[in-house]
Amino acid sequence: MVKCSNLSILQITKKKLTLTLNVDGVKLSKNSQTTIWPILLVVNEIPPNSRFKIENVIIAGVWPGPSKPSRGEIRLLLRPFIDELLYLESGYIFDFHDGTTDKVQVYLIGACCDKPAQAILQCISEPTAAFGCGRCEVSGFMVPTKNDGNVRSFSMDYDNTINVTKRSNKRYDELITIYQLQQQLKDLWPNKKKLPDVLIDEQREKGIVGVCLLRDLTYFDVGRSFMSDSLHNVYIGAFKRMLDLWLNKKYRKENWNIVKHLKKLAELFSSLRLPSTTTRR
Repeated sequence: MVKCSNLSILQITKKKLTLTLNVDGVKLSKNSQTTIWPILLVVNEIPPNSRFKIENVIIAGVWPGPSKPSRGEIRLLLRPFIDELLYLESGYIFDFHDGTTDKVQVYLIGACCDKPAQAILQCISEPTAAFGCGRCEVSGFMVPTKNDGNVRSFSMDYDNTINVTKRSNKRYDELITIYQLQQQLKDLWPNKKKLPDVLIDEQREKGIVGVCLLRDLTYFDVGRSFMSDSLHNVYIGAFKRMLDLWLNKKYRKENWNIVKHLKKLAELFSSLRLPSTTTRR
C-alpha cells in the first residue's frame, strides 16, 4: 500500500506499479559546457538494493542539449511522455517472467530532482527568485551582502511556517487560472510596453510561470510529489552554513562555536568507519 501525496490510497498489487521520476543535466565531460538532460524512472516496487541498478533504471527520454532546456522546451519533451503515462494508468498487458500475462496499471507518484531542474518541471520561478520554493508560497526577501550585492532569503520564524500556504494540486489549479487570465489580458492590451500594474503583479501568481504537465496525472501532486532536494537544501545549504558557524574562528566567542574542540572532533572522526562514497576535501 502506498499513501500518495494527494491523500488518495493506492492499493499496490501485482496489477499496479508506481514510478519515481528524475530529470537533471549531465555534462559530457568535466570541463564541458555541453549538457544532456535524461528523463529517468525507477519502479518503486523493486527492493531499494536493486532499484537503482543500471539495468533497472528506465530511460524515458533525453533532451540532447547543448544547454539546459527552457520551460517551453521541457513541455515539448514531456508531452509524449505524459501521454504515455496516462495510457499506462488505464492499464497495459505485460508479459511476466513466470510465463503469464496480465493487465497492469502504472502510476507516477513522485519526482526527485535538484532545485533548478524542479523549477523547470514545476514551471515556477527560479529557486533564488521570489516564490521560488517548490513546496510553499513564501516570497522571501532581499538581504544585502558584504560585496554591495543582494541575495534572497527565505528564512522565517516558527509562526510564519505554520501559516504559509503550501503548494498542492488544488492551489495550482487556482493559480494557473490566474496566470492564464493574466496572459490573455496582456495579449489583448494594445501597448505592450505600458502594461498596467495589475497585469505585471507577480504576487498574484505566486511564482507560477506556465503549465505543469505533471498535473494531468492521477496520483501526482504538483506540490508535495516533488521530493525535497537534499543536495541544495541540506548538504550545500543549511548544513554548510551550520558548519561555518560552528567551526569558523571569527565566531569563536559565540556560544554555538566549537572551534576549541576541533582536536577532540578530529579524534572522534578518526574512530568512525565512513561509507566508501564519503569524500573529504
